[in-house]
Amino acid sequence: TVDACVEAAVAAALAAHGRIDAVIHNAGIVPVGVSEAFSTADLQSLLETNFVGCHRIHQAVLPSMRARRQGLLLHVWSIAGRLVTPLFFSLYSASKVALEATAEGLRYALAPFGTDSAILKPGPFATGLFAQAPRPSREEVLGSYGPVTAEADGVAQALEARVFTAFPAETNLQLVVDAFVALVEAEPGERPRLSCVGIDFGARALNADMEPHRLSALAA
Repeated sequence: TVDACVEAAVAAALAAHGRIDAVIHNAGIVPVGVSEAFSTADLQSLLETNFVGCHRIHQAVLPSMRARRQGLLLHVWSIAGRLVTPLFFSLYSASKVALEATAEGLRYALAPFGTDSAILKPGPFATGLFAQAPRPSREEVLGSYGPVTAEADGVAQALEARVFTAFPAETNLQLVVDAFVALVEAEPGERPRLSCVGIDFGARALNADMEPHRLSALAA
């Protein structure tokens, strides 16, 4: 979330290794709660991490990648951006939709420079995000929602108890690591534009259904 920090980190990597082959955008926070109760400052903090931070890193790494005509931007998206559920994660979903649009646009803009942009969409994984999930700061709004507030507070715990416990193999973090490695090691031009990993709740089917429409829009 700090320009100078990102610029210094990228400069240090280039000085030490001469190049940056891949960037994995994996930063993310998941605010949980009634959307109205999050202040404008709360939302700005979310977007600084989940969306603006990625743009900040793009600006720092892309000049060297384009100059070398080689590199990969791997954006860790979420099926929550495809399936917006009534589970009090809507602001998180919004940040991921914004990230997808940016990643998609970069894929076409960077293709002439030999630089790739891809999207990985994980399902739910036991990363500990919910334990650190920001809560709404507008207490007066929370109070006006009554029992809905308590329901929102219990959603994250319920998800962890039901999904992670019931599907340990499908929510094993190693699946995501393996997906990272496969995408980074894939030959340029052969990486899928987007891919899913883990429990997808139908996101793969939705992606497939949308593909003809995307190609038709591009052709037009």
